[in-house]
Amino acid sequence: MSENFVLLECDADWSGDPAIVVHWDRTDVASGRLSLPQLVDHNWRQLRDEYLRWIHDCGMSLRPAMRLAPDGPSAWWMTLMAEKSPMKTRTIYTVFRLRAFEILCEMEDAGAVTYVGGNTRVKEVLSSWCSETGRLFEHVPAEAGHTDAPMGRKVSFLPHALRGLAWLLWVWWSRVRRVSKAVAGKREACAAIVTYFPNCDPGALTEGRFRSNYWQEAHDLFDRMEDGVDWIWMYAPSDTLSISEAAVCRDRCNEAGGNQRFRLLEEFVTVAVFSRAIRAFLSLVFRSGKIMESCGAVRMPASRLGLDPVIREDWFASVRGIVAAEAAYYHAAFSRHGGRPAGTAKRSLCLRKPALGSGACLRLEEARCRLRDRPSA
Repeated sequence: MSENFVLLECDADWSGDPAIVVHWDRTDVASGRLSLPQLVDHNWRQLRDEYLRWIHDCGMSLRPAMRLAPDGPSAWWMTLMAEKSPMKTRTIYTVFRLRAFEILCEMEDAGAVTYVGGNTRVKEVLSSWCSETGRLFEHVPAEAGHTDAPMGRKVSFLPHALRGLAWLLWVWWSRVRRVSKAVAGKREACAAIVTYFPNCDPGALTEGRFRSNYWQEAHDLFDRMEDGVDWIWMYAPSDTLSISEAAVCRDRCNEAGGNQRFRLLEEFVTVAVFSRAIRAFLSLVFRSGKIMESCGAVRMPASRLGLDPVIREDWFASVRGIVAAEAAYYHAAFSRHGGRPAGTAKRSLCLRKPALGSGACLRLEEARCRLRDRPSA
């Protein structure tokens, strides 16, 4: 016999016809009711594997269409979907809960679904899914919980393309123009290490010593290296240090001598480099319509959910918004670094994992593209 399912969001309750009641975001539920967060925890391995296969299939479809330059790296690696960071978007967990709910309905032979909540994106996904699978669907409006839009953005009232342009202009005004170039030495370091700044020991920094919280004891190894190391700091806006203060810290560390040098990524952003970033961003914007169409055609394995409504904002941000602008900016900056202006490392670019999600990985793929296209001896 087909079961009736009721999906409750936030503090919504159900007193209608008998049904299997499932809570969208609560873990402390009454006896006889189900919790989607608990179901996600129980089925995490299956959900993880399906999600990763879905992202892989999307990437295979979209990577060529999202190149930032002919035969160059793809902005795909910086999309919110590829980065998979719950610090930047809640969409991942929303997708997991929807898929867990789909699995539950299939196991219990659900014949009807009632959604009591105010998330219009979830309602749209469930309505389309019920229509496609022959289930009855009803929506009972209720107070909405949090949205699943990318977090931390302050210009959400603007169209995505204008948000991206505003971000680029903000970076130039607040960061690039405030950073003078460091004095470049003539020696060549064995490697350049990209890391976030200022997540480091502030006490050591005042003494002219850089001790990153990411690298920790590895600094002892770098201190003993004969060829030396170039540090490329990716400045993250901070309440503790402004970009101008970060430049002062850089100069203090360079004046301390030793086998290491320090630079801010913004040093490599000239007017020409910044113009290149704007052109790359606008190119993504103009191609974003076709990119979005290709994305919507890919579904999770074994699922009939059309997830476009819940991932739409993430994709808009990634192909025509702030995330796309970040990809264009970091690609241009790292390409300038890869051109080896005076006094930079010649041989390799070592990356700390936290930097991978913010654009340094684009240089890795560009290097891979050059190796692929280099004629064999």
